[in-house]
Amino acid sequence: MSSDFLFSIIMPIYNVEIWLEEAIESIVNQKGIDFKKDVQLILVNDCSPDNSEDICLKYKNMYPNVLYIKNSVNLKLSETRNHGLQYAKGKYVNFCDPDDMLSENALFEVKRFFDNCYMKGESIAHVSIPLVFFEATKGLHPKYKILGNKNRVIDLDNEGYNFILSSASSFYPMKLLLDLNLQFDPSLFGEEDTLFNFDLYKNIRKIGYVIENNVTYHYRKRKEGGSQVDQSVINPKAFHTPIQLLEKVDINKSCELFYELCIYELRSRLKNIKLEIFSSIYEYEWILNKYRDIIKLIPVSFILNETKFLPDFSQKIIFLTKIYQDRFNLCENGYVYIDNNKLFRVNKFPIDIKQMYIKNNIFIIETILNNYNLSDIDLVLINKKNEIINPKITYNVENSSYIDSIGSVKSSSELIYAKFEIPTFKLGQYRFYFKRKSNNHIHIVERLRTYSESPFLGNDVFNKPLFKLYSNIDTSVTLSNKIFYIRKAKKYSKNLNRLKVFYLINKKHKVKKWLRLCKLSKPRYWLFNDRPINANDNSEYFFEYVNKTNKTLAKNCYFVLSKDSNDIERIKKIGKVVIQNSAKHKYLYLNAEYIFTSHLAPKFFKPISFKFLKYYNDLLESKVIWLQHGVTMNDISSGANKLYKHVDKVVISTNFENNIFGQKEFFYSENDILKVGFPRHDKLRKSSERNILVMPTWRANLSGRILPNGLHATKEGFVDSDYYKNYSKLLNSEKLISSLEKKNFKLKFILHPGFKQYTSLFKGFSNEHIEIFNKKSFSYNKLFNQSALLITDYSSVFFDFAYTRKPCLFFQFDRGDFYGNHYKKGRFDFDSMAPGKVLDNVDDLINEICSFIDDGFELDELYLERIDDLYKYTDRRNCERLLTEVLKGD
Repeated sequence: MSSDFLFSIIMPIYNVEIWLEEAIESIVNQKGIDFKKDVQLILVNDCSPDNSEDICLKYKNMYPNVLYIKNSVNLKLSETRNHGLQYAKGKYVNFCDPDDMLSENALFEVKRFFDNCYMKGESIAHVSIPLVFFEATKGLHPKYKILGNKNRVIDLDNEGYNFILSSASSFYPMKLLLDLNLQFDPSLFGEEDTLFNFDLYKNIRKIGYVIENNVTYHYRKRKEGGSQVDQSVINPKAFHTPIQLLEKVDINKSCELFYELCIYELRSRLKNIKLEIFSSIYEYEWILNKYRDIIKLIPVSFILNETKFLPDFSQKIIFLTKIYQDRFNLCENGYVYIDNNKLFRVNKFPIDIKQMYIKNNIFIIETILNNYNLSDIDLVLINKKNEIINPKITYNVENSSYIDSIGSVKSSSELIYAKFEIPTFKLGQYRFYFKRKSNNHIHIVERLRTYSESPFLGNDVFNKPLFKLYSNIDTSVTLSNKIFYIRKAKKYSKNLNRLKVFYLINKKHKVKKWLRLCKLSKPRYWLFNDRPINANDNSEYFFEYVNKTNKTLAKNCYFVLSKDSNDIERIKKIGKVVIQNSAKHKYLYLNAEYIFTSHLAPKFFKPISFKFLKYYNDLLESKVIWLQHGVTMNDISSGANKLYKHVDKVVISTNFENNIFGQKEFFYSENDILKVGFPRHDKLRKSSERNILVMPTWRANLSGRILPNGLHATKEGFVDSDYYKNYSKLLNSEKLISSLEKKNFKLKFILHPGFKQYTSLFKGFSNEHIEIFNKKSFSYNKLFNQSALLITDYSSVFFDFAYTRKPCLFFQFDRGDFYGNHYKKGRFDFDSMAPGKVLDNVDDLINEICSFIDDGFELDELYLERIDDLYKYTDRRNCERLLTEVLKGD
């Protein structure tokens, strides 16, 4: 077969105008080949709605070797590629995506590799180059990390795990595609490349890999998402795809290549599958059962010992149990079986160490154990003298987010929480063991899992005995090689040891962490945080109280604000301010005794980035006191439990919150729950003016990622949401506006901080009696004190408003969706507990507001009784109680 070009690059184009030129230029500017002579660039416009066509025509007119094709209808990715393939005249074909780029030497190096193979008489299915992410995510795609760092031919009969999934980063002999009449299958969602390559592997099991000389396929991971890969975690079609793919793949079903493909395809789907993605529970269960059938094709021994794609023990268990259907059995000799398959010794089960710290000279270890329904094992510590130390506190937790699960399928009915306490004067060595209840046999625990905020990490330099926690009685604790050591430690040795750690980190990681040398002998500072961009929450009010009532403490108190905050000068009149993430903030954080925060977002109060926290965890001694932003009503145990956020104590203001945070899945003890009331409630007053507040909460599914300044990114589809439609109708109501005008009231619409990015969409509703509130900094308390009525939805803001016995209305037009996508429903039942009417229709809401305006703002006796049942205290002495509790300590 003669070819007019060396390469045909087929580029399917849809809605990519902002990246298209960059992609084309990366091909035009290839080095080592002549673009006009050697490359046929085929631009296939799949009815793109943007200005991509203008860009395509520009390059068509510039270069005779650029072919422009426009589909008559939108064909989608596979058929668009197939359409372009009909016009390909190159010796080799590639399907570069229009938002990605090739490194400048990619085509030259690929050609040279093909030439070398042909000289050796070696047939290969394709040549692929490393796929490297850029933009939102950076680094080599994980699949390519096991391919090595040398150019080579890979034999898939010997390396079945090294198949390639991307046709965009691959180059194919055109003759081979013609001989096999190979095209992309349009019936698959997101795996058309995989099937395309595996259709080749049916005939040729060897592929080329070119990585030397920095050859790269630059894969754009878009910041806003939206690509087909991004859709694969939320689109139900993506979960059907592996089933369809593995049915279509026509290779030996009893070989390593097929087994690894099955595991690779199912692994990511099982990580992301959720019931709410699907239209019905039947579809969800059908897919899980199909996945189980696929796993049955893979030998147990392969899952356990051979696959490259299940490095984590918990992942292996998902497959070994065929997604938790098959149960483990523990034999007397300590081996775990499924049916008649002997798997491993019980020692292999990992324990998760969630927290390690010293309090009142007691070393405390908080652990959780997923026992996979093996109820015969307990967790104990044993010292060098063979003395068994049982946990101080232990209990089973049924509803914890820490139970290993896939979607709604749990690995076990409960997990075990165990808290161990060892006095730091008891010198010696301590190690974890499993103890059998039935026969008292003990089995050493081989797998300890620590986490990023642990003072002792399980690998690298951080597993060295130089990393220590220090007591106040000249002893230290360290963890090395799975053994805890409690040893003598004089003050001079403490300072010397920390200096050694500084040099060890420098030697091993080539970085000088000077901040480590700024650690004081004892923590002394109190840091206060609301949102970085503004204060006006519980932390500010408590900060003000401390500064007014205890000048000694105030000397070491700092309020943390972003450099862009408008509140800086105002807070400086109250006390000291430190700029978020500044060098001083890092110094204060390192030496903090307490951190008071109304929000648990780590970016708000941790000035050291997640990436670098590991260098300082052994030095941090601060206790986090969570003041809360609002009253907790819903099930937030997965994101706000004590172990996940490393919270020392939580402040509550209502009676029912004690029952919420007292649930086992939150892991708080009775002493951890401070029943003192919110600091900001001390400034609430009964008075009101002619204002009505509308303050709905946000919806996580309508808001983008959180930004460093505490605001959120926008997300497509907001204007089509029920939220926007309902509040637009409310704000545009002629009846409501007329009622406001008649009694000279003003309605203030206040977007939740999670929706501040959408303020411009509501500005058009502003008039003399409706204000779209857009102040960067304001006092919620002042707004509440000046208003006669509050309209909210599910927001806990009503607890502040009702605190002074003023009326509220609750607009819940999307209750099912809200509790499905945003929060799990908690213990607060609006229908029986809310201090106001609950409405789901905007017209009914407008009628109720107008009735209050016309008839006065009196509360029914029913709602007054509900208010009286809610609050622990209404005496405006919450700050006083909180400070007393903090100073009292433990």
